[in-house]
Amino acid sequence: MPGCIDQSIERLVELAGDPQKEIYSLMYSRYPDLECLFVLDKDNSVRGAMLQTAFEFVLAYSEKGVINKGDLASWRSHHLEYGVEEDIFGVFFELIRDCVRDNLGSEWTEQMAWRWQEFLQEVAAYLSLIHISEPTRPERIAY
Repeated sequence: MPGCIDQSIERLVELAGDPQKEIYSLMYSRYPDLECLFVLDKDNSVRGAMLQTAFEFVLAYSEKGVINKGDLASWRSHHLEYGVEEDIFGVFFELIRDCVRDNLGSEWTEQMAWRWQEFLQEVAAYLSLIHISEPTRPERIAY
């Protein structure tokens, strides 16, 4: 049921409007050390662009049923350059899913849960296959 993910995101927007603030608040509450990466993003444009890219990636999966491995690898590599740990990169998609699920409440269906979990598993499986060696990663850089 490919449409479950995009339907859940559409419903999130209908219920909550722009979820950017909520998703980043969730991220900072779970991973407080990541907030310092956005210290220079005074107008939230970096956060907005990052969330837009994540939504485009998720929606492409919802439409096609496969993740875009090239884009995912590139996006991950870019984030590693900013000091985002390999094991933390993929959790942004989990945060989006959690925000959608929490806002939908009783409207969240088993099919939505299953498709989101399938998406997250595919992302995690692919990310576990690619490894950037430790010496190529610089110290954290703020956006």
